[in-house]
Formats: sequence, structure tokens, C-alpha cells
Amino acid sequence: MYEPEHDALTFHVLGTATPQGSGRVIRGVLITKTPALSYWRSQVAERGERAMLDAGLDTLDGPIGVGLVFRLPMPATRPAWQRALGQLPAWRRPDLDKLERAVLDGLTDGGVYRDDGQVTRLTATKDEHAVGWLGVSVTVWRVPMPEQPPRGRRPSAPRVLP
Repeated sequence: MYEPEHDALTFHVLGTATPQGSGRVIRGVLITKTPALSYWRSQVAERGERAMLDAGLDTLDGPIGVGLVFRLPMPATRPAWQRALGQLPAWRRPDLDKLERAVLDGLTDGGVYRDDGQVTRLTATKDEHAVGWLGVSVTVWRVPMPEQPPRGRRPSAPRVLP
């Protein structure tokens, strides 16, 4: 996983990670949230807000990096030798991108950053675990911006090698 170069905020959200799909239309009404998704996003928002308060941080501006490590339950149908390993890559549903979407929106709801469009770096993994806590470990960091050159000096264009 990408390690942030600068100070980072890390916290855990315990519970069953719930994916956020694109929504569906039922009787002419667009449905985007289920009760399970609403609960999961509220948990992410609460933990994110609490972590920001504990760190003495305000809502982050500018480019943001986010690292997510999902710990999903290992199905009881896994063979005993796989369960004995304790951890396996989660190569089945839920889709990783939909798990990410729910957490990124929850972080916006919790005021960690203003909009998930600020996220310019995103790394995520999902594994199944036979024992231990379930949920997601979240790391958020500011992505450094290049410094502005002194007034009157323009940076030269990169040289192209033949």
C-alpha cells in the first residue's frame, strides 16, 4: 500500500463494510441508499469526525490521499485449510470500487474533506478474515503541492530527449 510522505490521520471503522452502488429506480423513484448503507456511512462519518476532532484538525482542503484496508468476514463455506490461514484475499463480491465509494462519501459526510473529488491518491485492499475485527482501516493525508516559483521566474519546460 502507498505510504503517505507526510502526517496522516488513521482510524478504524468497525462493522460490516457495505458497498454503495449506482442506485436504481423503483416506481419512478431513484433509490441510492439502503438502511445498511445509511448505517455504514453514518459510522464512517462519525469515526472520521471524531478522529479529526481528536487530532485538532479542521476540514481538509486541497488534494487528499486516502488508503483503505477492508477486513471482510470469511464465509463459513471456505474449506477448513483456508479458514486455518485466517486471512485470504477477498476476490468475490462486494466490489472494491463500491466499498470505496461508500467510505469516500462517508468521509465527506463526516467533514474530513469537503468533497470526495479532492481525493487524488487512492489505495485500497480487501481481505477476508476468519477471526479478529471487521470493518475498514482508513488513512487520510494531504497530498503536497509543488511550491510556486519566485515572482518573475517561470519554470522551464521539461526537456524532451531525442
